[in-house]
Amino acid sequence: MNSLRGSGARGAGPDAWRYYWAQYRSSRGRMAAVVVASVAASFLSLPVVLLVRVVFDRYLPNGDLRGVALAAAGILGASVAGAAVAFWIRRTTLEITKNVILELRCRLEERLYELPRALFSSGDHLQLHDTIVQDTERIDVMSNAVVAQALPAALVAATLTLVLLRMNWVLTAVLLAVAPLIVGLDRWLRGRLKEDVWKFRAAFEGFSRGVLFLLEAIDLTRLKNAEAAELDRQRQAAGVLRAASLRVAWFDTLFQLSQNTLSLVGSLAILLVGGMAVAAHRMTVGDLLAFFVTVRLLNAQTNTLISSVPQIVTGAQALGDVHGLLTQGADEPYHGNGTLNFRGEVELRDVSFTYTPGRWVLRHAHLHIAPGEILALVGPNGCGKSSIVWLLCGFYRPQEGSVLADGISYDELDLRQLRRRLGVVPQDPLLFPGTVRENVAYGRPHATDREIRTAAEWSTAQEAIEAMEQGYETPIGNDGQMISGGQRQRIAIARALLGDPRLLILDEPTNHLDAAAIGLLMTNLRQLPQRPAILLVSHDPRIIEYCDRVYRMQAGGLGVLEHQGTKESVR
Repeated sequence: MNSLRGSGARGAGPDAWRYYWAQYRSSRGRMAAVVVASVAASFLSLPVVLLVRVVFDRYLPNGDLRGVALAAAGILGASVAGAAVAFWIRRTTLEITKNVILELRCRLEERLYELPRALFSSGDHLQLHDTIVQDTERIDVMSNAVVAQALPAALVAATLTLVLLRMNWVLTAVLLAVAPLIVGLDRWLRGRLKEDVWKFRAAFEGFSRGVLFLLEAIDLTRLKNAEAAELDRQRQAAGVLRAASLRVAWFDTLFQLSQNTLSLVGSLAILLVGGMAVAAHRMTVGDLLAFFVTVRLLNAQTNTLISSVPQIVTGAQALGDVHGLLTQGADEPYHGNGTLNFRGEVELRDVSFTYTPGRWVLRHAHLHIAPGEILALVGPNGCGKSSIVWLLCGFYRPQEGSVLADGISYDELDLRQLRRRLGVVPQDPLLFPGTVRENVAYGRPHATDREIRTAAEWSTAQEAIEAMEQGYETPIGNDGQMISGGQRQRIAIARALLGDPRLLILDEPTNHLDAAAIGLLMTNLRQLPQRPAILLVSHDPRIIEYCDRVYRMQAGGLGVLEHQGTKESVR
């Protein structure tokens, strides 16, 4: 996962920024309209400047109160028009940026299904969660700062600078003399802020994960009487977050105040030089006030630019992580596109597999399941039975050998299409907050009530479901906590049976089921109208009597025990 997030510490590189701006291609027309409107908004300030000069040079010296009133009305009208244009700009840019973030989030979620399963089983799923949820929110804030604030402000500021040069190039030069100080301070503080923002993000993610653990481990913490120790650990994480947050806030405040102070210095220099020019009759009071009003309008745009810097720094780092997730790292292990009218035959052919180099889980293993055959894979916990399940599902690729479906290598097949004909119940099946019906029908949104009830009957779940107060509409809680272990197991099997799979894989199906329940389930499975091939994975020897053949795990490979008779051989 580090390879997916490595760029975030340095911020977004050129490739990340190119990718980001490419997301705005579909809105080029509206963005062009925003640019035009921003320039128009800057020109709407010109009547204000001209009216201020007329008021102080003509109307007030002549005591023309009617002229002053008309000028005030004109200034108000120009300001209202400018506010209306600014509102349209803000609304339009927000719509554009929100659409970009929507598509970015959807693309990230699509990306999850392109990544190898190893990322999700190694704890990196927490970092993936942070990238999809928190980093996209930071990019959202940055997008608002860049597109809705900084970009229009920069265009208006450029226009106002040209207006100032036209009004009085000497005073403009005095104002621009402060610019190097502003730029230098900006670069120094931005560099410090970038480092502190990265530390803040790391502290925030640590605190977030601590809270997740706190929620997940409530029962364990109470049973171990470890509340005080856990709260102390969480307080330390919260303290680290507090310190990092304070430092970011402090530098942000320093950044804002220093820039405002420099802007004030520039304004004071203009008043001093301009006042001397008025005293020497080289310019009028109206000219000076008009120039000063324009400077204040420019300062307002400059402050908008300055205030967006922290959000841009934070968002740039998040953009680096998001771009890394989208473009780097390993993809799914298979990329075939062939389709197959799957009959249920699968095979591991001379397969060697490991998660960690040098520690083989399987060595030269052979496994074959014929259509309609019931086969057991038995052995002690930790011997690699579940690894075979994930290999058959195509979630991992063996380092040696091949996996085949109906005699065709997985390399040639569209695994997503193949999985539609698999029914898999893992050792710890996932149930989500919702009703029994929603959990059984997951992945089959158009399943009919009859199909759902039929799957429940074959899985032996129907009687237990009907005994519930609300039947199929009964909420089961997070991960099925509101129902028993046996009910969870039966509902998961019903979900696997929905859609008539050609290969049914049950990993530790005897969990939470007694001998009578196991017997009834296996009888039902043998009597399925379109009987699939069935792989039973277990360390429970009771399942052997229900199988045609039994493979026994041994020393990084597979042995085979023929169930008919007593013959035992090794492949």
